[in-house]
Amino acid sequence: MEGTTEDTAEVQQRRKYRFKAGTKAIREIKKLQKSTDKIIPRAPFSRLVYEVLKNRKSDAKISKGGMESLQEAIEIYCVDLLKKSNTYAIHAKRKTIQEDDLKCAQTSLLENAA
Repeated sequence: MEGTTEDTAEVQQRRKYRFKAGTKAIREIKKLQKSTDKIIPRAPFSRLVYEVLKNRKSDAKISKGGMESLQEAIEIYCVDLLKKSNTYAIHAKRKTIQEDDLKCAQTSLLENAA
C-alpha cells in the first residue's frame, strides 16, 4: 500500500509541460496572420478617437464607416511600422526591436509617404 501512495504523490508533483521559448508567440503570430479580424478592439479605439476629436473640436462627429476605415488605416500603418522596425533590428543582428528602430522606421515611412 505504501507504493501506491508514493506513486500518487509523484503524479501530483509532476511539473506542467513547458514549451520552448517563442513557441507560443509564433503560434499566436500564425493565428493572427490567418485571421482577417481587426487587431485593435473596436470600443477602446472609438473611445480614443472621440476623445481626440473632442479635444480638437467639441461638436465633431464621425460615421461608422469612417471609424472603420480610420481603424483599418491605423492598423495597416502600425503593422508596416513594426515590420520595418523589425527589419532594422535584424540588420543590427538583434531579435528585439528598440526605440531607435521604431524612430528610423517612422522616419522612412514618412519620407515614402511624402
